[in-house]
Amino acid sequence: MAQQFGQTWWGEHFLKALTDIDYSNRLPRGRSYARNGYVASINIVNNNIEAKVKGSRRTPYSVQVTVPMFSDTEKKKLIQAISEDPLLLSNLLNRKLPHELNKIAKTHNIAVFPNKWSDFNMQCSCPDWAVPCKHLASVIYMISAEIDRNPFLIFQLHGLDILKELTKTGMTLESEMDIPLFQHMLQDSPLENINSIEVNDEHFDLSKVTPQTENLLSLLETKSIFYDKPFVPLLRKNYKALVRHAKTLLNKDVVEFEPKVFESIERVELLVNHDSSFQKISFHSDKGDLVFNAADDGIDSLINFLARLPKKYEQRLSPDLKTLYRAWYLSVKLGECGAFLPQILATKKDEYAIRWIPATINEEVNALLEALEQSISPTLVKVSVSAKKQKYLSFREQSITIVSLFLSHYIKENSSVQARATQYLETKIEQLFFRNECYTFNHLGEKQIPEAIHQYLQRFYISEKPYVPLIKIDDNQDENNFEFQLWVENRKDSIQEPISLADFIKDKAYNKFKTSLFQSLASLSHDFTAINPLISSSGKDQLFFDSDTFADVLLNILPVVKLLGIRILLPNSLKSLARPKASLKLESNNSNSSGKSYLNLNEMLQFEWQIAIGDKTIPVSEFKKLVDGTSGVVNIKGEYVLIDQKEVATLLANLDEGKQLSHAELLQSALTEEYQEAKISLSDTARQLINELLQSDRIATPAELNATLRPYQERGYQWLYNNSKVGFGSIIADDMGLGKTLQVISLLLQFKNEGRLNKKKALVVVPTTLITNWQKEIERFAPQLLPHIYHGAKREFKTDECDLVITSYGMLRSDASKFQKIKWEVLAIDEAQNIKNPGTEQTKAVKKIKADVKIAMSGTPVENRLSEYWSLFDFVNKGYLGSAKYFKKAFASPIENDNNEEQLERFRKITEPFILRRLKTDKSIISDLPEKIEHDCFVELAKEQTALYQNVVDSMMKTLENAEEDSIERKGLVLKMMTALKQVCNHPSQFLKKEDDRIELSGKTEMLIQLLRSIYENDEKVLIFTQYKEMGTILVRILENVFDSQPLFLHGGVSRQKRDDMVEDFQTKKHKKIFILSIKAGGTGLNLTAANHVIHYDLWWNPAVEAQATDRAFRIGQQKNVLVHRMISKGTFEEKINEMLLDKKHLADLTVSAGEKWIGDLSNIELKTLVSMND
Repeated sequence: MAQQFGQTWWGEHFLKALTDIDYSNRLPRGRSYARNGYVASINIVNNNIEAKVKGSRRTPYSVQVTVPMFSDTEKKKLIQAISEDPLLLSNLLNRKLPHELNKIAKTHNIAVFPNKWSDFNMQCSCPDWAVPCKHLASVIYMISAEIDRNPFLIFQLHGLDILKELTKTGMTLESEMDIPLFQHMLQDSPLENINSIEVNDEHFDLSKVTPQTENLLSLLETKSIFYDKPFVPLLRKNYKALVRHAKTLLNKDVVEFEPKVFESIERVELLVNHDSSFQKISFHSDKGDLVFNAADDGIDSLINFLARLPKKYEQRLSPDLKTLYRAWYLSVKLGECGAFLPQILATKKDEYAIRWIPATINEEVNALLEALEQSISPTLVKVSVSAKKQKYLSFREQSITIVSLFLSHYIKENSSVQARATQYLETKIEQLFFRNECYTFNHLGEKQIPEAIHQYLQRFYISEKPYVPLIKIDDNQDENNFEFQLWVENRKDSIQEPISLADFIKDKAYNKFKTSLFQSLASLSHDFTAINPLISSSGKDQLFFDSDTFADVLLNILPVVKLLGIRILLPNSLKSLARPKASLKLESNNSNSSGKSYLNLNEMLQFEWQIAIGDKTIPVSEFKKLVDGTSGVVNIKGEYVLIDQKEVATLLANLDEGKQLSHAELLQSALTEEYQEAKISLSDTARQLINELLQSDRIATPAELNATLRPYQERGYQWLYNNSKVGFGSIIADDMGLGKTLQVISLLLQFKNEGRLNKKKALVVVPTTLITNWQKEIERFAPQLLPHIYHGAKREFKTDECDLVITSYGMLRSDASKFQKIKWEVLAIDEAQNIKNPGTEQTKAVKKIKADVKIAMSGTPVENRLSEYWSLFDFVNKGYLGSAKYFKKAFASPIENDNNEEQLERFRKITEPFILRRLKTDKSIISDLPEKIEHDCFVELAKEQTALYQNVVDSMMKTLENAEEDSIERKGLVLKMMTALKQVCNHPSQFLKKEDDRIELSGKTEMLIQLLRSIYENDEKVLIFTQYKEMGTILVRILENVFDSQPLFLHGGVSRQKRDDMVEDFQTKKHKKIFILSIKAGGTGLNLTAANHVIHYDLWWNPAVEAQATDRAFRIGQQKNVLVHRMISKGTFEEKINEMLLDKKHLADLTVSAGEKWIGDLSNIELKTLVSMND
């Protein structure tokens, strides 16, 4: 598009000098000359314009134009008019010439604009007889373009430098009017972040960022003076492109990294160029550095890397990586909401760039950036100023720069503006804004472009200034109107009290800040014209609005004013202006007071529709009377309410008084005391009924239970029992090691005592590796319970002679029809995350089973994994949380992706009845726990292990029968047999000396992997003790293969220095989670308190030795409770020796020095009994 001239009213007035004096079509030709670059140079000195214009000859023609000078009196009158009216001054400082100033000039007979061509004294060296010739006309057109961008120029041509004259009045034209220079933001050394905090989810609630595109673009004038076409439509097109792209990114399925990929990254360094563009980023790890360079599409590689970091593991990232990840995620969220702004920067002398930054004029966006700023390290971002020199940024600027890198990249990648030659100014502007290119503007007619862009965008940056207007509103309830006042506040010093506009203007102490404030007032005036009298009178006039007009101001004007970054102080009565919403009044139905159950809740409660006004509810009939004939901001029952009769009509029309609510909707409304985000009215009797439904009745634990439940376990048992009574399914999600199994066993034993397992039985579904543990736990704590194990090739399906059936997920899936034919009393599933995927056959098989009581057990964290938990919720209480699609939209996405605190709180309230999660770190739990919790993990030998074990027993017993009793040889053979059997139980490859590391060959190894996965999921650390270096080596190979991370391994062959390095790494590095130790090398002298799990892979059969090893984790400095897992092969000598050790009469003879020598004293018969396999 061809360059336009006279785009502003003042530029247009300047061109009027050419009107009606066109000779032989010279004006269009002069305009064409101007557009096509024939004006070679223009030089302005005072009121003289000297120019060179190319023509038909080789040498450019000389053009001279002289503009009449203002007299001193005229200058004085104009400056006085400007100084006395803040509104005039405000507009001028924003590069806008107010009509009022021209009117004032005319009243004093001052000609600001030429009325006719002869007002100019001009001449051209061309031979053309006409005045103006096309060369003179081209110069006037070029000057009009400059005047468009800088209205001060029209006064300078009359010899009046307004800015210079204003400084004589005491006003300081500070550098804030200038384009920010990136170099001025740099620091020679990094700052110390003394206030560094961990950014928690509450501080980083991304749901508070709402769509801003139209709000932000509404602040700008559609047409700019630096771009010939309307600029806002071009901006809108690019905003929308990024919004679409960001939504795609947020909904895109990516293959997420395993923790091993990112947990070793300890430090991040991001290097940017002198223009704030991306140069490279380095991720520092003890595994080696990962580097992305700009030359190798590094920004794309960086984004792809960050996109694959699992949101659920965000808390496990190192501080630097977490900050970077959150900055990237924030940029995508800002992109989705259009909450970003262009900012022009001077990158070096006469070179400019546009970067896209967070829209911090939005309070929520600014709060998120401040939260990010609090966690950033002083050297996360560095600026390369030369090949060998780097500088630093403030914490605020680091945060802006990181987010800007992503936003600017996304703008470039999604813009319709293509890279091309920039011979036209229009193209250069497009490339500058949307292609991340730096440009100079040195050509004729371009020099004012950067300043024009800066002024155009200034409305976005009012809140960054030190002193900003403040609007104060008072409600005059007696007069039924609202008064507006103008004040000024210091944004850099929150302690300073606001000052009235009149006092600010009068006080000379603020002279250096007045220019900036007047610019802000001009922006305010643009959107809120009704406030102009207040500005012109320096705040001395009064401004009132009645309730109708105030509603319009409140809804349509003040949101824009707020978006400018201008705060509005509302009276308390207006701070929570309410809109009417549909609501409920819940009452208990006294006719049904018995048999309280979740399933008949809609019979126990009755409701009627109400209207919610803030925190109050009123009957529909009363609401209709109160709002009849009213509109605007109305005081109803002491609370201001916004009444729009169209909205009221829609609300009442949609209020279907015949609609019935499901028991799920009723319970959720009662629990949250809200209906569709509106407050409801809950009567005392209804509240009491809900409390009775949820309150756990005190019921004694079964007398036959061979355990004393800890207080929190007692509460869990009571909760499970109460839920079963009122019809709730239960998810017990206690932290690993808190005894979920015992709590469920206690419940099953109580059911047996009540006869509930006589006809209908209980079904317990567990991973294969836990079948034996469940069997042993029942034998230990509730031997009266009769379990039937349904597993293995010879499995039989029978329920007549048992109380419960224990089976695996695999068996249930294979024989689903058998289980689904039976109606069970209880269905309990352990490690319930096995049904987290609702689409698998396994999950479908579990959910098809009919049971009166459903219990899901899982120690996996709930936080940030709600999408994985929906299937569990749907299992225990089908339909309560809606469909998976609804749940994802209403809860999972807002909570997981946006850290939405309101939805999280609502989720907690509505799920509280049927999910129980206690952590070992909870204060109410710590006091109940012993400092060490020991747990025996019983495992079944694998098929090959069983055969190998039996072969060793048969062979060694045959050898022993020929050995002389009490001989040293026999004792040696006994110990050799014990060693061989231990090795077989550990892993056949240890005994056979073969490198066959298949996990399925060893029951212990399978159990170990399952344990370690849970420990990994909970972001905890573990020590694994073994007696054998060769077994440690096998475990290193297996675990490195499974977790793709080499565990630490300390054995007798490790040097002291290496040992110390290992200890330091384990104690300080997050990704070093597993430490394997031979019990002799690591049993004493080490402090490994980073671990809160200890696994004894093979047992020493001496409690004192085991205790010494366990104490590596349980020492002074340990902040957590230690869980000790003792792995024992069921049916083998390991189980029998363990039982012997539990018998206290043997313990008196066992000391550390005794070791395992006592086993060699056993007779052959005793030995055979000890080592023989039991069924």
